[in-house]
Amino acid sequence: MPDAGDRCSDTAGTVSGCPTPAQLEAEDAHNTGGVKTNVNHTGHFGRAFIDGLWAQGATSSFTLHRTSAAPGSGAITVRYANANIDARTMTLSVDGRAVRQVSFPKVSDSWDAWGTVTFDDVPSSGRDPVVTPSCGQNDTGSINLDRLGHRGP
Repeated sequence: MPDAGDRCSDTAGTVSGCPTPAQLEAEDAHNTGGVKTNVNHTGHFGRAFIDGLWAQGATSSFTLHRTSAAPGSGAITVRYANANIDARTMTLSVDGRAVRQVSFPKVSDSWDAWGTVTFDDVPSSGRDPVVTPSCGQNDTGSINLDRLGHRGP
């Protein structure tokens, strides 16, 4: 629920009292489908990272609290861990509409190592679009997610 001072369910930040869309921490996401926050690996930012993005239907939704409602395309950067043998895929959605399948390359053999990947040309509109990486029917999932950032309109 939003607190009394702003439209966010998060702690106060820099955009109308909300966290900046350039750096949203895992603990500010809305998680469903067995996804949870965890602290059993080192090197994450904030208080926790997202764990459990491996089963079909697992989602982690981030609200981009923007200063403008102007439509356009921007870039989404995700900080994640992938110690699987290969790259993993997830479906990236905005406001409940699938944008495309995205890939998270292997970072290391250790779940304590973090990397980043940027997805360009992600459409958004409205003041508070919701960006959701999810594990869909054709996705391999199985990554840990530390933070998500948005750059653009």
